[in-house]
Amino acid sequence: ENIKLKIIYSEKLRHLRESNPIQFSEIQYLTQEYDSPSTTFIYKNKIAIIMWTETPLGILIESQELNQSYQSFWNILASISKQ
Repeated sequence: ENIKLKIIYSEKLRHLRESNPIQFSEIQYLTQEYDSPSTTFIYKNKIAIIMWTETPLGILIESQELNQSYQSFWNILASISKQ
């Protein structure tokens, strides 16, 4: 569906992503000091948080205010990440 993605990965995954690109994506990398076992998806007024533990745990939140907060956090991470 030609959905554009903006993704920030840990630097330790660069080799995987470069050898297996994701179509329609803009990818940046953060140093390993910012590593986290969780993934956050921000889309419209929803935030999905997935914790990649032995038994994965997911939380879906629908909130325009929280979405704006996460967008601000995303902008901070994007400003310190590298392509």
